[in-house]
Amino acid sequence: MLSKVETIQKVLKKKKLDLALITSTPNIRYILNKYDMQYGGIICIPKDQQPFMISSAFESADVRDYGIDVFSVSNKVKADIKAKNKLEALKKILKEKKISTKKIGLELGFLNFLTYDKIRKKIRSSYNDISEELLNIRAIKSKQEISILKKGARITVRGMKAVRESLTPNMTEKEIAGIFEAEVRKHADWYSFDTIVASGKNSSKPHHQITERKILAKDLIVIDCGIIYKNMHTDMTRTFCLKPGEKEKILHKIVLEAQKVAINKLKTGIKASIIDKAARDYMKKLNHNQYFTHGLGHGVGMDIHEKPSLDPDSKDILKENMIFTIEPGAYIPEFGGVRIEDMVLLTKKGKQILTKFTRRL
Repeated sequence: MLSKVETIQKVLKKKKLDLALITSTPNIRYILNKYDMQYGGIICIPKDQQPFMISSAFESADVRDYGIDVFSVSNKVKADIKAKNKLEALKKILKEKKISTKKIGLELGFLNFLTYDKIRKKIRSSYNDISEELLNIRAIKSKQEISILKKGARITVRGMKAVRESLTPNMTEKEIAGIFEAEVRKHADWYSFDTIVASGKNSSKPHHQITERKILAKDLIVIDCGIIYKNMHTDMTRTFCLKPGEKEKILHKIVLEAQKVAINKLKTGIKASIIDKAARDYMKKLNHNQYFTHGLGHGVGMDIHEKPSLDPDSKDILKENMIFTIEPGAYIPEFGGVRIEDMVLLTKKGKQILTKFTRRL
């Protein structure tokens, strides 16, 4: 199996590019296989030479052991290269190594204009976007990545279990989030996003920000949470209610059945949009499709949202060893909402749900 660098070099040769410059934190994390909240370096991957990284003198010690040559840069303290900035140092190294810069691949989909403009002015070249290729590479998980994501999912489930067992009336949304976060932090590197706890009418907002609202026994409580474990993200949602009424039970059942319909339809080679449509069509039969206001799911890995995208407009095809979420939801204004989300691994033999935990209300 090709290494990550070899796979990227294969893309460069196919697109007839001389090298790739990797500057975004998620892609640097992917190549280095190490978690850091904010990398500030540049990885250069020539089409036919070993890759190297340009880093500040301050950061270089942290990346020395990641299996890649690292050149520290500074014009004030001791460093490998004396230069005003990383791009100036990069230009020097490319010249020393006699690496052609006629055609360069950039992850334009990840760059802001200011960074792109700095690169363009410092190194004159013909630039080509390789964002899509990098995302496609990342979408297919290696055996190691699958193992890590499975472990991350189990840690996330433990956090959700701790929440479920602790739920009592008068707890605040913030207290509930704290239970999850305290449990998973024993093993997680960090949280994938701010934990969502949305209770009562707040649960009708898919991305509600937690408050000090106290939960009631009759409340729908949507808990959306995730962690970063060994460089990879997880994502999971459950909806609970301590004393559900008939309307709460019906809404929950509709969303749960929509998820089951979508999961049962999963297979390699199918369009992601078809899976989204299956869940949406089921909800339409029950006159609830108007309350399903977001895509059915998304890939998870180096980013919390990555390929494949499972929504009505997706062009993605589901492939073996992709890991993604299936998360139908229904949000009724001034009443409440339900979302149920699981991470699913697609295999040759079928599919595996990684976030195994009760989906009962």
